[in-house]
Amino acid sequence: MRYGLRVAEKFHGTKMNCRLVNNRPYEEFEKISEFSEAYKLIKPLVEKWGGWMVMNRTFYKWSPALCKWLTEKGMIYKDNLTDSVMIMGARFMENKQLHIGLFDGDPIRCLDFAHIYGSKKGVNTIHCLYPHNLIFIEKALISYGFELESAPFIVMEVNL
Repeated sequence: MRYGLRVAEKFHGTKMNCRLVNNRPYEEFEKISEFSEAYKLIKPLVEKWGGWMVMNRTFYKWSPALCKWLTEKGMIYKDNLTDSVMIMGARFMENKQLHIGLFDGDPIRCLDFAHIYGSKKGVNTIHCLYPHNLIFIEKALISYGFELESAPFIVMEVNL
């Protein structure tokens, strides 16, 4: 602890260049627009992802208010074929970067969907940050073609 701050979490970051891909649509993924449905889908994944979500390098602790905001912004998706769930989008620079806040279920289907979505939007890169101890997420991202960022992201907090 220094100046009252303590380490809240360490994150690893990954990124991938988004190249033009097959324009096949993923109709099975639907945008979730009802808060109650979104909350029901996301709540079980909160602990699995360490209680955090990162979007545009802003680090959020999970809360119902965050889930409501994500729902209102149209960032929560469900794959009706595999019941996979994704949170993705951007708070700013929407036409340059796509950020994956969370994914669960079939990682290949989720990452294919993100890649196709990003390609259609014309973004340059796709990013995903996750708590450093969640190796299963890292393995899925690296095997898909994401590259690790050069240094960890350290989040400090103080309780006032």
